[in-house]
Amino acid sequence: MFATRTALRDQIRRQRHQIDPSIRRAANEQIQQRTLAFLDSKWVNLFIYVSTPHEAGTRILIDTLLRLGRRIFVPAYKTVNDSYFPSELKDPVHDLVPGRHGILEPSPHALRPATCGQMNAFIMPGVVFDRAGNRLGSGCGYYDQLAAHIPAPKIGLAYHLQLVDHVPVRPEDIPVDFLITENEVIICQKP
Repeated sequence: MFATRTALRDQIRRQRHQIDPSIRRAANEQIQQRTLAFLDSKWVNLFIYVSTPHEAGTRILIDTLLRLGRRIFVPAYKTVNDSYFPSELKDPVHDLVPGRHGILEPSPHALRPATCGQMNAFIMPGVVFDRAGNRLGSGCGYYDQLAAHIPAPKIGLAYHLQLVDHVPVRPEDIPVDFLITENEVIICQKP
């Protein structure tokens, strides 16, 4: 099963990296519009990943949600136990610096730790998803570890090409409840 997961992850990563920049921009706009329309107005505390260049984009989404008065929390790395925790983001331009794995995260002076229980929704990335909500992330398990402690709806953002018929899962994999692509909002149906 590991080889299958690795091969699937590698295949979708290659496809995702080959998306034309203009198509990527248009897809990101659609994903962000669908996400804004989908989010419940009562969900004030939102945990959101800070996207890398090849992931479904969240930078404009984060800026928009902050302007709308939502509290945004992003992953911050804790070296002590090799894990991530939610940290409130107030100023994306000045608070974020390249962190572990080169992904933007709060700088040491901008850390504002929060508890996982404060979150109203958890917007998470992935490399591969299926309609049941199963996902493959980057392979490190960081988002699964966080998701296990966040008792809020889990929302995956992805390009449609990241959607497959079946994702092979392990017991520690945490599925998403909803998946938003440039084409649709999927209410994930658990078998």
